[in-house]
Amino acid sequence: MSSPILLERDGGVAELVLNRPERRNALDRAAAAALASALDELEKNPPRALLLRGEGKGFCAGRDLSDAEPLTEDAEAILRDSLNPLVARLATLRCPTVAAVQGSPDTLSALTGTFLPGATRHEGGPHPFTKHFEDLALGDTLVTESRTITVEDIDRFADLTGDHFYAHTDEEAAAKSPIFGGRVAHGYFVIAAAAGLFVWPDPGPVLANYGIDRLRFTTPVKPGDAIHVVFTCKEKAPRRGAGYGEVRWDTQVVNQDGTVVAAYDVLTMVATREEKA
Repeated sequence: MSSPILLERDGGVAELVLNRPERRNALDRAAAAALASALDELEKNPPRALLLRGEGKGFCAGRDLSDAEPLTEDAEAILRDSLNPLVARLATLRCPTVAAVQGSPDTLSALTGTFLPGATRHEGGPHPFTKHFEDLALGDTLVTESRTITVEDIDRFADLTGDHFYAHTDEEAAAKSPIFGGRVAHGYFVIAAAAGLFVWPDPGPVLANYGIDRLRFTTPVKPGDAIHVVFTCKEKAPRRGAGYGEVRWDTQVVNQDGTVVAAYDVLTMVATREEKA
């Protein structure tokens, strides 16, 4: 049985879903309790923005009267003591909240301050790593050149790291795998090679890469595959007085067939123009 309330996060954006479409998302006791629990989490770890929506055709029909006891209960007290406080907690969350919005990905990206799937990528212009924090815009995108992965690449990476897992080094054993069907590149080699494609080598506004979030290897990369990177400014978070801001980059490594082979967020510290002065 699915949960009546869903809470998911994507970077700095959280999505809170009323998930009872068969009841037009009306709240019964279980749904109200689940909503209270989700609000506890949002209050403890507030996102940069919250999207609130109802699953299906309706947003919320209010209280679910199917579990009401009209002859014995105090309906006004239930609203006052149980449901209205939930609405008040939503209104006082420490983040912008967008409820039941329909719009294009570009509109929602502008509202939330996060580049969302389907929004416009702005290609061309200077390399994004040459831009100061203030000059970066959500959707600024670098599409790199391609690199063809070779058996020699895989062998050198295995020797350098000591990772001789059979799928990378033993063609006969790898061919028997129901997942790989032959030798494949190490996932960590793929993201290292991707960095070699998108990183700007000279000193500039990017001060440091401090991590990677949400890494997934989605399709094996085999010798002979050609990979390139689609690298997009996803979120910006200023750090007042620090001389830099934090920038999150949506990173997709794509093969010659247009299939995403790895996806993740790169986290960087990017200098403000004042830092240069």
